[in-house]
Amino acid sequence: MCSGKGRCNEFLVCECNKGFTGMDCSIEICPFGIAWSDYAVATDDAHHYAECSGMGLCGIDGRCVCNQNYEGSSCQRMSCPNSCSFHGKCVSMHELAKVRHNENMAKENVNPNYAGAVTSTTDAGTIKQNVDLFSGTEYKYFTDEQGEGQWDWNMIHGCMCDSGYMGYDCSLRSCPKGDDPVTGNSADEIQDVVQVDEVQVLRCTSTNGTFTLNFKGETTQAIKFNSTASDLQAALEALPSIGTVAVEFKQSAMWVCTEKRIQENSNKDSNENAVVTVTFTSNNGPQPLLNVDESNLVDGTIVVVRGGSLLGGVTSVAGTKEYMDCGNRGLCDETSGICSCFKNYGVDLAGSCSNIIGVTNDCPGEIECSGHGVCVAGSKTCICSNGWMTGDCSIRTCPAGPSWFGYPSEDNKAHDFAKPVECSNQGLCARDKGECICKQGFLGGACEHMVCAGDPVCSGHGQCLTMKQLALAKAINGDATDFTYGMDPHNSRTWDATMVYGCHCDEGYEGYDCSLRSCPKGDDPMTYGQEDEMQLLSCRATEGFFRVQFRQEFSDLILWNATAEELEAGIETMSTAGDVSVVFTNATLNTVTPNNSTNGTFCNTDGSNSAMITFKEVHGDLPALQLDSSRLIDSSTGVSLSGELRIATDGAALPLYNESLVSVTGTREYMECSGRGVCNHLTGTCVCYSGYAQSDGNGARGVIGDCGYVIEFVGASVSEE
Repeated sequence: MCSGKGRCNEFLVCECNKGFTGMDCSIEICPFGIAWSDYAVATDDAHHYAECSGMGLCGIDGRCVCNQNYEGSSCQRMSCPNSCSFHGKCVSMHELAKVRHNENMAKENVNPNYAGAVTSTTDAGTIKQNVDLFSGTEYKYFTDEQGEGQWDWNMIHGCMCDSGYMGYDCSLRSCPKGDDPVTGNSADEIQDVVQVDEVQVLRCTSTNGTFTLNFKGETTQAIKFNSTASDLQAALEALPSIGTVAVEFKQSAMWVCTEKRIQENSNKDSNENAVVTVTFTSNNGPQPLLNVDESNLVDGTIVVVRGGSLLGGVTSVAGTKEYMDCGNRGLCDETSGICSCFKNYGVDLAGSCSNIIGVTNDCPGEIECSGHGVCVAGSKTCICSNGWMTGDCSIRTCPAGPSWFGYPSEDNKAHDFAKPVECSNQGLCARDKGECICKQGFLGGACEHMVCAGDPVCSGHGQCLTMKQLALAKAINGDATDFTYGMDPHNSRTWDATMVYGCHCDEGYEGYDCSLRSCPKGDDPMTYGQEDEMQLLSCRATEGFFRVQFRQEFSDLILWNATAEELEAGIETMSTAGDVSVVFTNATLNTVTPNNSTNGTFCNTDGSNSAMITFKEVHGDLPALQLDSSRLIDSSTGVSLSGELRIATDGAALPLYNESLVSVTGTREYMECSGRGVCNHLTGTCVCYSGYAQSDGNGARGVIGDCGYVIEFVGASVSEE
């Protein structure tokens, strides 16, 4: 009984145990997760829980069969492409925010080892330096227990590449970066300043113990409080991420840490100007702040400043040298990670093209700037036209869009339309054509759209709509809503309004990819004490037409003086209404004639006639008929006035006349296979349990394959399976 997975109640209906469903409790429920796409349930309120996260079908074993590129027990994770080519780690947006911050990669960073790294361009198309602007500010990407936050915080995953690799799938090799050897000098007409190295200033006060410094996620060995400048330099240069540095003690300090000495009659430390400067001589551009662990110092504190801040009378300096692929004087081979230098430029120790080996007054390129840019003579630098990049403007750029996977620009703000990245970080750029080759499941010039499931799209049985469009298509109990999604461009929670797509299935089809056939629905013939929906309608008019609407379908025009039979026929022109019956309560003006209740005219001069409209085929609590009285006229007073229609539903009465007559809320079921069969979603047909067959929609034998007809009393057993 109930497949051993539930109990049978007095209506011979199975009440299933947790984890099981179906009329006989034989179907295992699959795991639920936040939906990748769905219909909004209110304005800007979407992505609610759905079976298999709306990105897979539930198998007969209770396991989700996920769409390609999605994984997890409920298809709740986006798969990383090609396992990050075995050169990176697959992380969520939430994890990326934590890891990148822990590695001091803050909001404006463009880390060459991060799959989302991309170099921005100026309006003129010139490639800017690919630098890290470390602010030290941490931004989070999360959602809380109340669901406040970002729906995709733990769903969208991407690659965080190992050192030396890049691309959304970590399949490309990054080239050495360096300073452009021509810019930032007196002859440079673009930058009329001399470029400088990053200088950070450190002050340590302690009498014993050790400390450590962390740079880009790498930590030094323990540094003694009495280390010399050469000791500190060696400790820093042992970190692969830091390259070479120059360390200098100021105010003739002998050790890195000095004792705090408070002067008499003053709170000032006489050693407050005993500071250390660290100059980054090989890492160009602005650098992250050195992070300190001073927990093992005795009576110790350490302060580090950067970016122009003053400490101990010494001003720190933000690095202004470029940090560009091949020093902007060569081309990067993304398959090998090796720079091919332009004429007159050579490879430096880091492998970049920062050495000048010849004399020239020309910009790079066989033709200056390859014919795709303008040469600035003083700096011998090309300003590339839109669509072109590199030092000689010979390489095409690809379209850019909001990044699918990237570090937040504020707390819970990512996928920023104002900061587009190449191929939206879901594809690779074919440099010879300037076209994005998108990851499977994404399309658009910049890979900025998530493709709907199914092959063909939506299995050929639905429309592929954006989240914004799905909200407009939302219906509640068959009626359209006024919900919107993503209309406010400043709402970071609806960033996906035009990027994420989902299927809006044709009638008769369902499933996340519209691949399943829907089965007929009907009333459970074994339950009792239930009512059909009955709505009351009245009309005040002496001429004209009107029409009604039900579940977004309009009826044909109906004459003001229609009989009950004609009103019934008019309502039934709407396929959504099905079979109805209509009875008038006042067949002639001010006269109740129950035996003649189907005769007479509907509209009268005072609206005292009530039409009792009972829905015989469509069951449950139904939406109210929508009324269009714009073509009705009431000229009973000798002046042509607008006519009027009134309706009462859900237990309400029509005012003024016979208030004891109330409408009735429908309580009959409208269930798949009437609750007495199992739906075969491949064919859209019900397999009825023993003792049940197709009905007429009202419990009698008919041609509707809804299992709503009782052949014989089936006793207490619903299923022995």
